[in-house]
Amino acid sequence: MQRYFVDQCLNPQDSFPLSRADSHHISRVLRMQIGDQVQVVDGNHQLYQAEIIDLADLVTVQLGDRLDIETELPVQVAVFSGLAKGDKFEWLVQKLTELGVYEFYPVAMRYSVAKWEPKKADKKVSRLQKIMQAAAEQSKRLVVPVCQPLHTFDQALSQLANYDYVIVAYEESAKQGERSQLAQLLNQVKPGERLALIFGPEGGLAPHEIEVLSQLENCYLVGLGPRIMRTETAPLYALACISYVCELN
Repeated sequence: MQRYFVDQCLNPQDSFPLSRADSHHISRVLRMQIGDQVQVVDGNHQLYQAEIIDLADLVTVQLGDRLDIETELPVQVAVFSGLAKGDKFEWLVQKLTELGVYEFYPVAMRYSVAKWEPKKADKKVSRLQKIMQAAAEQSKRLVVPVCQPLHTFDQALSQLANYDYVIVAYEESAKQGERSQLAQLLNQVKPGERLALIFGPEGGLAPHEIEVLSQLENCYLVGLGPRIMRTETAPLYALACISYVCELN
């Protein structure tokens, strides 16, 4: 069933118009009719069954019962990723959203080949945010992840004190055969805790960046198994590991 997100906080039996974009999607793309059912997630991340009651101009829906369905990870995960070439981020944020990410930080790192022009950075972030919203609707999330503005490495560093664990995917750890640190860390994580995952760009993390990160009290350098992954693959692997340990194990 199609799911839509609204900013306002709602109650059962409320009726209200959806946004123009969602109204267009319902009436012009899906060609739904009065009486058809959709799902609505409100500003408190509460899920409701809703019925379409009017298709004039903006689509109006009336809420039914609140649905008690949990689809979020029990921990909040933020991904800090060095800028990647081409449209890799568009694919990456879509898949990260499906896997349960809470925030995404694009970070200009020392070895980033890709460069975002300041005038175009906001437009790129807006594009990524739209992709994340669509993916959240498709994957039945209760939260739309946030794509943060472009950060320098130092700006990203200042955010890390807000997390219980800072986990750095470090390819040298993998090359040296380190394979157990990530599993050990994830088995310590408690529901409600916040994790920051750090990934370098195509060129990897610079020695200075590793040195600075390793000095953080809550930072851990980990390998992601015996194989070296691409910059757009490693975050998905890490999210899948978190899901397995925190949701399925």
